[in-house]
Amino acid sequence: MGERRGEEQRDSGQRGERRGEEQRDWGLRGERRGEEQRDLGLRGERRGEEQRDWGLRVIWSKSQAVVVGDLSLV
Repeated sequence: MGERRGEEQRDSGQRGERRGEEQRDWGLRGERRGEEQRDLGLRGERRGEEQRDWGLRVIWSKSQAVVVGDLSLV
């Protein structure tokens, strides 16, 4: 677990939360309220401009992306 509020965070753990310019999260869960999120994990939630999600499935609902699917690994 790594939490940091600064310029940049690289989190290879299980959960990363950041409120800043950029977040790269290779963990299981990434939450971000900002400009851009790249989430290579299983679940990504974002309230912002753009989301790139290489996870399972993304459903956009009122500018909120919710990833659903088999999250039994989490």
